Amino acid sequence: DDKYKLSTFDLVSETSMDLLFYTEKTWKPIAMGMPFLIVNNPDCLNSLRELGFNSFIEVFGCYMERNFVDTIDNIVDILENFDSYDTQRIQEICKHNYNRFIELTSDDYRKHFMDKLGIAYA
Repeated sequence: DDKYKLSTFDLVSETSMDLLFYTEKTWKPIAMGMPFLIVNNPDCLNSLRELGFNSFIEVFGCYMERNFVDTIDNIVDILENFDSYDTQRIQEICKHNYNRFIELTSDDYRKHFMDKLGIAYA
């Protein structure tokens, strides 16, 4: 995916704003060591942090709102000003997220999401 590797960041638009889950759309930039902004359930950034990922809030601020339009407005503002952000810190976060992605097992992910659903996981 050579064109993807040339991208500055990935704007992830997940399948649903109502449910908290992640598809390959979210995992791809993490696995590729890229920065991302995500349009998903408002609790998604907290969930990623619970898994040990850095969701770039320290760089971009908390752009995720309960209101979809406000979230999009915040993302547009970030994109319009992207060159003004600390690129070194962004790259450090990307490296951290990549390493965390490699380190977690499928059982770690299953347990996390089963806990979110309130289902016992053995």
